[in-house]
Amino acid sequence: MEKKVMAYIEKNHMLQKGDKVLVGVSGGADSVCLLFMLHNFRKKYEISLCAVHINHGIRGAEADGDEAFVRQLCKDLQVPCETYRYDVPALAAGKGISAEEMGRLVRYEVFHQAKQKFNATKIATAHHMDDNAETMLFHLFRGTGIRGLAGIPPVRNEVIRPLMCLSRAEIEAYLASKQLDYRTDATNLCDDYTRNKIRHNILPYAREHIVHSPARHMADTAVQLRYADDYLTQQAERAARAISSGEEEYVLIDKKQFAAQHPALKGYIVAGLWNTLPHTQQPLRRRHLDKIASLAEEPAGKRIDLPGGYRAVSGYDNVLIYDVNAYPCHPNEAVPAKIPGSVSFRNHTFSFRKEKYTGELKKISKATYTKCLDYDKINSHPVLRTRMKNDYIIINAGNEKQSLNRYFINQKVPAQMRDNIPLLADGNKIIWIVGFRISEDVKITAQTQTMLIAAREMAE
Repeated sequence: MEKKVMAYIEKNHMLQKGDKVLVGVSGGADSVCLLFMLHNFRKKYEISLCAVHINHGIRGAEADGDEAFVRQLCKDLQVPCETYRYDVPALAAGKGISAEEMGRLVRYEVFHQAKQKFNATKIATAHHMDDNAETMLFHLFRGTGIRGLAGIPPVRNEVIRPLMCLSRAEIEAYLASKQLDYRTDATNLCDDYTRNKIRHNILPYAREHIVHSPARHMADTAVQLRYADDYLTQQAERAARAISSGEEEYVLIDKKQFAAQHPALKGYIVAGLWNTLPHTQQPLRRRHLDKIASLAEEPAGKRIDLPGGYRAVSGYDNVLIYDVNAYPCHPNEAVPAKIPGSVSFRNHTFSFRKEKYTGELKKISKATYTKCLDYDKINSHPVLRTRMKNDYIIINAGNEKQSLNRYFINQKVPAQMRDNIPLLADGNKIIWIVGFRISEDVKITAQTQTMLIAAREMAE
């Protein structure tokens, strides 16, 4: 059994030499098996262990007994152990979620706290093959995508699950062969929780009437689903780079190009772009992904509100996803540029410095948010502001003027953003449309003597 787990660890690159592994230990069969095996593997992998136990405040004296059992087990194995106590039912009631979900949130919060305390490099949990089968069915019944159908991954960031190659029956047989005691959580024996209903009713029925080892067959399917998910994620990332643009607070998706994508990719594209936006820690639910995708076929003006204060809007050629709070309407807001120096404007820091131009054009910055301007052609002290009536920009060497509004229309800038784009202005002449272009008449030429280097950085 240990050789099987070691092969699984190596196949999934779970451990590296010198790892300090934080092991979640409830006292149940699964976690006792995990701790004992990793303890036996210490010399082979050159790792060290520490343990964490959480008392969920649900089973009173029985939970206290679990805590005492784990403490003694860790003492016997000479593994450092940290215990935590939470009133999970009260926390769940306060958040309006199930105790089952609250317990999961608490566990991972504790794991990350303990990881920092122990300076651990990995977090090992005792999920096994049957847990994965339950998760796959749970997600299937509630509705999910390919990633949800794949169940529990063996590795996710620093979290490793070495027992995912074993069934619950194999774990119990291993403990019996080693004469190892463990605790039984009474809540796992009742059908109060959804997962317990799957565990006690659906999987046993499948084993008796459909196939002998449903969890093992489902584990094989989960591997194939993870391959498919990885492939679609890679293809979606490639497609997203070709059909989208944006910056920190928004993304633009080209309607025509998005519509041409295979249906299997569309949700992945939207999900990937969503994850590039700040303050979007939670993944979007399927209904939101589908609604955003459908905007590519909707007329301009159609919009949907999204979690975290975001909004998706259908434009003439694009779908815009943006942070509503990042684009408040403050017309005519203006801040004088400090030359040399820096100022704060619209949640960004803008810096300005003058520099003698040496005639080396190759050193002129081509970065979107750093611009080199001919300082001698700026007639007055420039200001950072938002757009005003009669604003214009010089668009070619013939000094042809174009209204700022027409420029935005030609560049397909969404109407929701136009009043909030920072501008470096000299009167009504726009020197720099931040994130887009500079005025043609302030570009560096062979006659330039002094450069103004303007840069925008994200504010801390």
